[in-house]
Amino acid sequence: MPAFDLAWTYVSDMDTSVAFYTALLHAEVQYASKEWTSLRADGITLGLHSGAEAPTGKNNFKLSFTVDDILAVRRLAESLNAKTGEYHETPRGVLFTAEDPDGNTLQFMQPGLTLAALLA
Repeated sequence: MPAFDLAWTYVSDMDTSVAFYTALLHAEVQYASKEWTSLRADGITLGLHSGAEAPTGKNNFKLSFTVDDILAVRRLAESLNAKTGEYHETPRGVLFTAEDPDGNTLQFMQPGLTLAALLA
């Protein structure tokens, strides 16, 4: 049976992307080079790849994270100059999206929360 290994994406600026993800996800750098960086956050490995052939741009991948304090995560994302979307209520909870420095969409959800409770 296949086992999940990692999620990875191309990036246009390795230093900017490493700074963004280490700050936003509290990730630890496991390996770093000019072309490849592996970050570890909450048991998941995120790979960042740069190079001449790297096709960067929106929606190379999407990652979804659950959080305990969606307001704090949104403030942190905005302090990192991430473009953020509106809050959206789903049957599981409230979520919002943020874009990384290359325009990839990240989703953050606080399970069990309603918009009414968030905005109260």
